[in-house]
Amino acid sequence: EGVRTRFIGRRDRATPELLAKIERLEAETATNERLQLWIAFDYGGRAEVVEAARRLVEEGVDPRDIDENAIASRLYAPEMPEPPGA
Repeated sequence: EGVRTRFIGRRDRATPELLAKIERLEAETATNERLQLWIAFDYGGRAEVVEAARRLVEEGVDPRDIDENAIASRLYAPEMPEPPGA
């Protein structure tokens, strides 16, 4: 049907079997362009922000250089568009 399926969330806590299924579905639909289906799997907004902040620290980013773009680029799916009205 042209639907691209993608998952966001904590993949590190999925079983190897489930992770393989997630990755297979994403690969099989990667070139589809009609619709984007984002599935939040074991997802928490606060956890995502914490992980983005950890990446900033690990990368040695100067605190003065941290802004919305710096955080957004380190989220689970930085290419995901913002919801309308955000």
